[in-house]
Parts: sequence; structure tokens; C-alpha cells
Amino acid sequence: MPCIRINDVEIQFPFEPYSAQAEYMSSVLTTLSTSGQALLESPTGTGKTLCLLCSTCAWVKQQRDTSNASISFKPIPRQPSSGKGVMGQPEPPAVMPMRIVYTSRTHAQLAQVIREFKKTSYASTFTMAVLGSREHLCVHNSVSKMTSAQSMNSACSSVRGEQQCRFYNKIQFQLGNPQRLRTLSGADIGLGATDDHSNYSEGERRPSMLSPVHDVEDLVKAGRSVGFCPYFYERAVSRDAEIVFLPYTYLFDPSVRKQLPFSLEDSILIIDEAHNLPSVLSGSANTNLHPVAIAQAMRELSVAIETLRNEVRGGELDREREIQHAAKEEGFSVWKLLLARLEDTIDTTAQSKGKHIDALRRQSAGAANDEAMTRIAVPPPPGGGGVSNEELVLCGSSIFDILRSADLTAGNWRGSATEGGLGEVLNQAMGALSTSDAGCPGLQALQAFLTNVFETEGSFTDVDENCRVVLQATTPAQGSTSYYGRGGKHAPSSTTAASTSWTLGFWSLNTTSSMLRAIHGTRALILTSGTLSPMDHFAAELGVPFDVTLVGKHVIRPNQVMCSILAKGPSGASLNASYAFRGSEEYRLALGYSILNLARNVPNGVLVFFPSYAAMNGALEMWKMTGGPQCDVTIWSQLSELKSLFVEPSDGGELPLVIQNFQQCAEKDGRGGALLFAVCRGKISEGVDFSDKHGRCVMVVGIPYANQGDLFVRLKRQYITLSAPRRPKVRGKLFTGDDWYRQEALRSVNQAIGRVIRHKDDFGCVVLGDPRYVQLVDGLSAWITTSLERHETFGETYAAVAQFFHRWKRGGGAVQLDKRQPLGSDAPNSGDFRGVTTMVPAVAPATAKQADAFLELDKGRRKAEAHAHMQQEVVSGPSDAPARPAQKPPAAVFEKQEVSSAATTSPHPGPMSSMEFCEMIKRHTSAEGYATFRGFLAEVAAMKRERMVTPSSGEAPKVVDAAEKKQSDAAFIAKFSEFTNRVVAFFESSYTSDTMAEKKKMMLLFGEFLPPVFQSLLIALLRKRRRDEDTPA
Repeated sequence: MPCIRINDVEIQFPFEPYSAQAEYMSSVLTTLSTSGQALLESPTGTGKTLCLLCSTCAWVKQQRDTSNASISFKPIPRQPSSGKGVMGQPEPPAVMPMRIVYTSRTHAQLAQVIREFKKTSYASTFTMAVLGSREHLCVHNSVSKMTSAQSMNSACSSVRGEQQCRFYNKIQFQLGNPQRLRTLSGADIGLGATDDHSNYSEGERRPSMLSPVHDVEDLVKAGRSVGFCPYFYERAVSRDAEIVFLPYTYLFDPSVRKQLPFSLEDSILIIDEAHNLPSVLSGSANTNLHPVAIAQAMRELSVAIETLRNEVRGGELDREREIQHAAKEEGFSVWKLLLARLEDTIDTTAQSKGKHIDALRRQSAGAANDEAMTRIAVPPPPGGGGVSNEELVLCGSSIFDILRSADLTAGNWRGSATEGGLGEVLNQAMGALSTSDAGCPGLQALQAFLTNVFETEGSFTDVDENCRVVLQATTPAQGSTSYYGRGGKHAPSSTTAASTSWTLGFWSLNTTSSMLRAIHGTRALILTSGTLSPMDHFAAELGVPFDVTLVGKHVIRPNQVMCSILAKGPSGASLNASYAFRGSEEYRLALGYSILNLARNVPNGVLVFFPSYAAMNGALEMWKMTGGPQCDVTIWSQLSELKSLFVEPSDGGELPLVIQNFQQCAEKDGRGGALLFAVCRGKISEGVDFSDKHGRCVMVVGIPYANQGDLFVRLKRQYITLSAPRRPKVRGKLFTGDDWYRQEALRSVNQAIGRVIRHKDDFGCVVLGDPRYVQLVDGLSAWITTSLERHETFGETYAAVAQFFHRWKRGGGAVQLDKRQPLGSDAPNSGDFRGVTTMVPAVAPATAKQADAFLELDKGRRKAEAHAHMQQEVVSGPSDAPARPAQKPPAAVFEKQEVSSAATTSPHPGPMSSMEFCEMIKRHTSAEGYATFRGFLAEVAAMKRERMVTPSSGEAPKVVDAAEKKQSDAAFIAKFSEFTNRVVAFFESSYTSDTMAEKKKMMLLFGEFLPPVFQSLLIALLRKRRRDEDTPA
């Protein structure tokens, strides 16, 4: 395997890295060598995972080889020490190799990471483990069928205690000897044979325990076939594994983190897919206790009591067991009493608007004033109307007053060294119900809520500042009402709860403290993702300082992706998808025909992302019923004739089949293909690979802002604004709640956009269907903004998409790329050719409506003739395709456009990159001529900026008078005409070629690298010039 040297570290890398990959690995090595904290963005498809694994392992190997002592770590201390480790084995030695902890969001994403790890040479020299829950790893026939995690845990404990799990028994026997634990091979448990010593050079350290690289699926398969417990095996080997893979919820959920079989102290912590981190931190710290959950917990306690009594009646228990059962029954009865008190306290607090807690506080403090001590002012929902009477927000510390009124305190919950607390009694109750098919969801919800509350106590220096207690009126059909929160998944549904009951929520608004607790003691921290931009906003939201930051470049060329901001539909109706407009018939029809027309020019697979399920379902329902006032054929029918249609299901269990069928249909070439409607923040927008034909176009409809009326969103915006002075400034300004709200939406947009480019040879287009994106360009990923254009009319986007895919079609459907750019190359910057365009002159007449706008600039005969030539040379389809069907049967919508050979002929087969074009110019001109050509590029960039209108954040777009715009456009055309004359003179005089035809071809090829709005004007002016030359004087 090739070996490269970066930052004085030798890295074994599968191939010569691109400059973007080398830059990324350099940032990783800098972070590790300085024991720092890094925030690294590398776009999807750049080989981020491979770079991260190779550079980290290379650095650890170098340190390991030079000085083992300097990179050792100590296993997690256990006090008091019993001398026993996992499953009864002796504790591992006090000094062990440095550990890399690699985390990602899901096991599916970790499986992809592990597949990349297999490709590296380090897979044969580093021991590894992958942690998962019993739900993922248990292979016991009855335990694995349990419906809840708690039931599985209790049942597992029971069968192991009774020696009834043959899978665990085999692992316990094999791992009982600590020496055996550190020399056990994967072949012994069915994971395959270990590598032989030929893989290691002389003197190279061979790990003591070398299992093959495996993921969760491999473990379960081997566990079932060989007969061992994957769950306990991985927990055991992770204690001295050098790289451990696990979902990062295991780090940020306090109840799960404390059960990790190893310590994070002095580890290298890698958090991949870190763009999800803020929501995960909020979700793990926010819990809700639904009134139905309390009622169900009381019923479950009654069932547990009856279960104990039945066992006693059976007469098979000895005297000691009977006494234990009696003590448990008493504890369960106490819990029922405490829950009844908690219900009363919650209702009393809510109905008195917090005055009940204020009275308790004043009584405790001996105060006589009537000041409200706990009530928090809440921002009202948008649209006015004040704060709802069905929500009450109190300061964070009031949760302890509410629980204390029900005799629930941290001391009672935890118990003492000699006596178990209420938390232990709750575990006993859930254990008694472990064999129940119904499980114990009420007790689980109660345990999760109280664990979060008492874990938080003492974690914040100011609970009142960072946390909120929330009381919300709950109807029987409601679950959690939190934007982020775990109450919903714990709260069972019921139809018996009173409509006046209240949900108790404890919400932590400070993700910084949760983050700092999780990473405490680590040697180095690396947060990475493909969608972290803007980086400064992300860092400000986390509140964690980063020593190294990187916005990585993409490994693709600019001509591999096209991005358009689409402001209007074919009829001219605005595509503004804000709440006030997205439900209107006009908007939905405009959107439907926009998708229909664009899909005609996109081969294979198309992905359309909506802001929410409600927005998607509303549009789809209308498209299935109508095609507009003047059309009998529905939009859905027209779409289905064009491509196979699929919709992201709300049920995750149906998703794999939907994706499989979509990808199969997307493979079809010609006028076939598939179209998939999905939702931002859904499963399809992240973690699913739509490479090549599976995702040639991604369209994001609207902007996926969170619900402004959601109470959590309002509180979070308020909290971030109030705490902004204590956070790092972003570009000299405070990071406010409005900034957070905006970036939450754009982060999900960036994730959806990332579906279009999945590797270095991929290509596709992105359409942002909402004019509001013009003001949000700074929040989009940097790699997409270099090819971003705003189109005022639908026809401009339509023509740009047609031309983009035509360029790739000329290469026979295969992507023909330039050779890899060497490290440190001084090749011309392709950014000279394309960039963000936010205002477009009406000079690209792809349709009759655009032609009208074009003719307004000059109503003379010459402009009309130039327009006619433009239609003939650039577009071969009909010139007056209607935006909507205007008669029955429906008139043809935009037919697929083809770019004529006269306008696009290149002296080389397939699409040519800007780099290749510049090199060709350089070879056929003198040094002075090439300098002149580079000057042309600078002029194009200047003219492009001249046409831009980019309002600053929060500033309304400038309204331009029609007469002023007409005068400005005429002046620009005159300026561009003069520029065109100089370009023509350059190619005729400076470009060395045997024929004039070749020079003209090169000049037309030069036009292809201009922004699309300049291309059409260039061709029109060239036609005018040729016509003038042919006209006698």
C-alpha cells in the first residue's frame, strides 16, 4: 500500500490523495499532535472517513512505536475494587495502548465506517470492537423477542443467573482466563482466521488479540452460527481494544455513558456526522413525564405486586425469599403512594400558575413578600395572541421543589452505601415484570425522567439559568410536545386520561455543559461532517472552543454540479413556500409543474425534499386530484407517465423496500427513471447513498424551518439570545436565537443537497425551489455556492438543467474527468468561470415569455433576429411551451431540450474541464496572449459581481424601478458587446490554429465556461457579428 508523509507522519493510504484529502489529514494530525479540539468539514464524496481513519491510526502507530509509555491510558477505576472485571474476569493491566473511540449517529453509518476501515492496512494491526445494545446484539431466542429494552435487560439477567443462556456460558468459559482474553482469536468464535505473521515486518508490534474487522451484522451472524454472546464478547474485548466503534448517543446519554466498559480518559474521541450533535445533545437532556405514563406506572406497580403475591401463594419459596418478596411489595406500594402525590403536585402547580411552588419557597425561606419566584416569561407564538394558558414555564430549580413535595429527592433516589434507594426499587419492579409481553413502558418513562433530573442536579452551576420546567396541558391523543425530547417515545397512548391533565417536562437548554461532560478527560477531540457550515455558527451553538477548523474543498470539478435558486414556476407564480403561501392552490400547481418540467430533462433518479410531512402530503394530495383549472389530467398522472413515483413512508419499517424499488427504477435510462418525494430531516435525507444514476437531481422545496409556535423552539431562541454575550462572537456579531433558528433549517438543507454527489466521479444538479434562498447563501455548504446561480424565471433554470445534462450525454453517458491534480499544483482556479449569481438579465430566451423580456431591452429588428438565432442554435424544442396545460387534452409541457452541435461542439470528446481548456489556450498562445486571456477571466468575474444583488442578512431585497432596470440592462449589454469584440479579436489573432473553423470552435467552447446568463448573450452577439460581416457595406 502506498505510503505518504504528511506533517512528519508516514500514512499508509490506498492511493495518492487529492489536495483536499491531504489538507484534511494534515488538520487531523495537527489536532492529535497538539492534543487539541478540531471542527472539520469535508463534503460528501471526498473520502473523509478513509482520511480520518488512516491519519489517526498512523499517528497512534508512530507514537506507539516511539514511546509506549507516553501514550498509555488507565482503564476506568472501580471503587471499591473487587479484583474482578467484566463477567468475573480479573481486571486488565493498569497500562494499556492508546484508544481511538470512533462514534457516529447510527449502526448503519458505523457499518459504512467499518467497511472503510477494512480497506486500510491498519485493520490488520489494530484491535477493534463495536459496541451495541442488546436490541442489536442479543441472539437468545426468547430474550431477543422482548418488546422493550428494560424487559430484555431484566430477562437477560434472569437467564444468565440461572445458567440458562448457552451463548453467555460459552463466552464466560472462553474469557474466564485473562491471558486467554488477550490472546483469543476471531477464529475461536467463528469470526474467521486471524492474519498470519507475514503481514508484519520484522520488529513490528503484533497486537496480542487480533479479531477480524467486523460490524454488528457480522457479530450477530457469527453468534447465532457458532453459539456465543456477541453483546458480552464485545464489551469484554472493548476494554483493551485500540479502536472502538459505537453510536454517539452512548456518550451523551448519562444513563448509558456510565455503563461503558472502558474509560474515555486520555482517548482520542472522534465524532462523525457531527452536524446532528446539537439535536442529540438536546434530546438526551430533555425529558417529559406524561400523565398517562404516571397512570400506567401505577398500574404496572400493581401488576408487580400481584406477581409477587402469586409467587408466595405458590408455596415454592423458602422463608428468606418470602421476606424479600414482602420487602419488595412494600417498596412497590410506597412508589404508588409517591406517584399519587406527584400527580397532585403537578396539577396543583399548573392550576395555580406556579404560586404553589412560590408559597413553598417563601415558607422555606421565611419570606413574607408575594413575589413570583419561579415563573419564567415566555416569548409568545408568532402572530401575537399572547402566551397560551395551556403552558407554564418555571425556572429549572423548581423541579426539585415539585419532586420534594412528593417525597422524591436525590438522596431517596440514589439510596446509601448500605441501603438501596427508590431507583433500586424501581429496577426491582421492572425486573418483576420482565417476563410480561406488555413490558413496563410507564416505569421506563418514570425512570428516564428522574434519572435525567437527578443527574442534572449538581451538573450546572446555575440550574435556573440553563434549565426550564415546563407544564403543558395534555389531551389523551397527545404525547410529547417538545421539538427535542425523549418523553414522546416513552409516553404510552391512552384514551382514559383527563383532558385537564398536565405533562411535566424538564428541559436543558444548555448543550455546552452536556458536551463538556461527555468529552471530559479525552486527549483529543475531532468533530467532523460534510455539513457543518457555517462553521462559526456551529461552534457558537456548541459553545466549545476549537483549536483547529477546516472547511474542506471538494474533490469534484465545478462542472460536475449545477445549482440553481428557482424563484418562480412555469406560470410565473412565486415558489415562496412560507407558511402563508404553501397551502395555496396557485403555489402547489406552480410547484407541481416545475417538478414535472424539470424531471423531463433529468435522466434516471430525482429526489424532491419537502420541509415536512404535512407540506409534502398536502401537495401530493392536490396533485392526485387535479392538474389545474384547464386540465383534466392530474399532475400525479403526468408525473407517473414520465417516471416511477415513490414517497418516503412515515413508518421506518417500510423504508428499505421503498429505497430498493426506487433505485431499481432509477437505473433505467432514456425517458424512464424514478422520482422520490422525501422530507428534510427524514431518514432519506441522511445516511442513504444515492450515488450516480440513483440521484442525478436533488430539489429542495421551501426552507425547513422548525415550527415557530413550538414551545421548545421559542425557549431555545430566547435562551441563546440571552446567553449570547457569554458566547464567542460570530464575524464580530453576537450569535442570537434567530441565527440558531436559521442554521437549524439550513443544516438540514445541506444534508439533503449532499445526496447529489457521493464520490469523485459523480455528477448532478441541485434546485433550491424558493426565492428566499437568495438571502441565505452564506448558510449553505461552501462547495455548492461556487456553482450557485439565481434564476428569475423558470425557463432559465429549465434551459440550464437541459444544457448541464447534455454536456454529460455527449460523453456517451460516462463521466470523463481530467487527470488528478498533483499536490501543490498552480493550475488555474476554476472558480474564475462560475460563481453565485443573484440577479439575471432577461437575455436567455428559452421560451416565448423570456423572449418578451429580452425584446424589451431593444425592440429593434436586430434584437428580434438575434433572439430567433438563439432559439435555433441553443434550443431545439418548442419555443412557446405553456407553464400549465391550457386545453383538453393538456397541451405539451416543456419538451426535453437539446443543445445543438453548433453551440456546443468541442474539439475533444466528452465534457472538458476549465483546467483542460486553460491548458489548451496556454499551449496555443504566447505568454503575452495567455496573460490577455487571464485578463478576460478577471473581467468575467467582475461583470458577474456587477450583476449580483445580495442583500445582507435581515435586509430586504432592493426594489429596482423598471425603467432603471431597463437602462441598466442596456448598458450592460453594450459593455458585454465590447468585451465580445475583444474576445473574437483575441481568438482570431492570438490563438494559433491551422483553420479559422478551429478558432471559432474554441471561441464557442470558451462560452460554455461562462455563467449561463452570459452564454446566451454571447451567442446572440456572435450571430449579430456574423450577420453584419455578411451584409454588404
